[in-house]
Amino acid sequence: SNTQGDIRILLYDAVCETNPLTKKVTISLNNTLYSGCGKYLYDGSLNDKWILESVNSTTYTAKDFQKGLPWLKFDIASGKFTGNDGCGNISATAEIMGSRIKFSTINVTTGGCKNDVMQKVIKEKISNQVASYFFKDGKLYLYLIDDSMVIFTKA
Repeated sequence: SNTQGDIRILLYDAVCETNPLTKKVTISLNNTLYSGCGKYLYDGSLNDKWILESVNSTTYTAKDFQKGLPWLKFDIASGKFTGNDGCGNISATAEIMGSRIKFSTINVTTGGCKNDVMQKVIKEKISNQVASYFFKDGKLYLYLIDDSMVIFTKA
């Protein structure tokens, strides 16, 4: 409410008809309804390749994984991300919702590796989940559903 009257903004979890990468939005102002398409604002720094540094308080190096350090690469324009869990490739869709990321089911190609720490994190805490993210000192922090933290550095 303001001196001009009440304003009500609704963002629907429905694709906008004119642009599949946006959501349906309605705004009600002084009993007039406006509708259109909109999308969440986000930090464009996410749109890059990120290499795993740590999971919770455990820091990892390339020698901890059969195929090097796990990494993620976000392509926000297409709503997708790809990467590697240190053993096999991963891919999924990722919807950026402000300071949160909504992940779809993550496809993982497994290679029978010994260290499955990232496979477990991906399957149990990221796939089909919403994670909060933030940047600090040039690093990407993913705050996961169980209050765990995964930290990445820019490639």
